[in-house]
Amino acid sequence: MNDVIDNVVEADSTACQATNKQGKPCRAPATEAGLCYVHSKPGRAAEIGREGGRRNRRLMDATLPPLPDLTTTAGLCDAMGMIIRMAYEGELSARRMAPLVPLFGMLERLQPAIRVEERLKELEKRLAEQPSVPKLSGEGDHE
Repeated sequence: MNDVIDNVVEADSTACQATNKQGKPCRAPATEAGLCYVHSKPGRAAEIGREGGRRNRRLMDATLPPLPDLTTTAGLCDAMGMIIRMAYEGELSARRMAPLVPLFGMLERLQPAIRVEERLKELEKRLAEQPSVPKLSGEGDHE
């Protein structure tokens, strides 16, 4: 089927006279010079690609507030509340929020471990603040 199309393009005098990267004739319509718009202007294809890339670029929005610390229960709750508020007020589109939903679900499942770690840190802090207790005689003397 492609051979039939290629033969038709080759026979068409209004088609571009250049070849594509595969060595086949370009199928784009030709200008008066006999080449299509892209082939008549070297570098134009790269320029078009760059323009498309710039249009699709996602830049960090400087107006967004920074996320709270997600390693604590309070920070995680604050972040989820902030994102829900932004979505409710229309500041955050569903498209931008969609990838966050599974991530917050995963963080929520980690909550028990986060709470245990917070409690352990608090206990270690309290223990460090305690005055040192002198050793009783006989402690640590194993013979």
